[in-house]
Amino acid sequence: MKKARYSLFVAVAATLVAGCSPSPASQAPTEDEEHEHEEVELSEAQMQAVDIQLGEIAVVSLGVTLKANGELVVNPQDEALIAPLASGLVKRILVTEGEKVAKGRTLAYVENLETVSLQQDYLIAKEELALANQELERQQALAKEGAGIRKNLQQAASAAQIASTRVAMLSRQLALYGINPSAVDNGKLVTEIPVVSSIAGTVTEITCSTGSYADAQSPLMKIVNNAAVYCRLNIFEKNISDVAPGQKVDIRLTNRPTVVLEGEVVSLTQALEAGTKSLTARVKIRQGGDSDLVPGMPVIGTITSEASEVEALPDDAIVVSEGRSYVFVMEGQEEEDGERKTHFRKLEIIPGIKERGYTQVKFLAPVGNDAKFVVKNAFYLDSMTAEHGEHSH
Repeated sequence: MKKARYSLFVAVAATLVAGCSPSPASQAPTEDEEHEHEEVELSEAQMQAVDIQLGEIAVVSLGVTLKANGELVVNPQDEALIAPLASGLVKRILVTEGEKVAKGRTLAYVENLETVSLQQDYLIAKEELALANQELERQQALAKEGAGIRKNLQQAASAAQIASTRVAMLSRQLALYGINPSAVDNGKLVTEIPVVSSIAGTVTEITCSTGSYADAQSPLMKIVNNAAVYCRLNIFEKNISDVAPGQKVDIRLTNRPTVVLEGEVVSLTQALEAGTKSLTARVKIRQGGDSDLVPGMPVIGTITSEASEVEALPDDAIVVSEGRSYVFVMEGQEEEDGERKTHFRKLEIIPGIKERGYTQVKFLAPVGNDAKFVVKNAFYLDSMTAEHGEHSH
């Protein structure tokens, strides 16, 4: 009688024995045991018909590849909301949306009549300082001749110091408003305060119009330094161990899928976000200065870890059934009725890194160094085992 080659026959035999004896040792094999010993037999003609090919375990260099969704963002210091230092009417707007500006460039002018009083106070303080200095010089001259009074000299020095401090304070206030104190010294009083850019970048939004009222607390426009844009990717909890600083990242814009930007992971946040159970990976974009990159753009990042040498089989060698992964190893060959037949055993494995058509394999039990596996069309053998499983019912 032929040797039983399928777990079906093993299971039936075990069941019959169990019916004769109550001993626990004669219980039917578990599902795991069935998969471990599940076998299939193929003739030479069958193998040629479906192009079954054999091969050995290969040692290949593979790296973890992970895809993650994210967006382009900038640091807080690389974007600025531009507001006037004093309230007033917008008299002139000197830029348009999308225009690049340098740090310190005047973007608009706001009219504020209160600055006229400030300029007048500055001129008065300058006159008072001049008079105080004249009095100080007079008292110093009297003291030098021995005709002065020490108390008067001290008072004159104090008054000159106070007047000098007031001039310096008012001069600084004028400078903060963008008014040149030297121009005021020459009698050029202004009513319009310049609104300047605090960073270099691109004007992304203008929220005012000529003649509108500008509050000192309300921004007139927004400036973003697009050259400082970086990528932020969401890394789910199960993939955290696969991501580390220094890994290379290919970044694709969802609205421009043909554009691939090169990046590098520089850091990961240390706390999971409550809603998504994910960490954030900060990715530096190597091609800086691209004005087409705008914060808020959605992206897909492909993170690749450093490759390492692992044992692997071609993807076609692995079949998946009910969430588990299997391969078929050749058990032996025999001649039967003048025809050579090959026996294969189904083995469960743990798949690892998958890249370039290969998958890392980890065996649950040792296999020989010279073991041969089905490396092409393994699904055919898997379908045969499934068919026999159905017949057993």
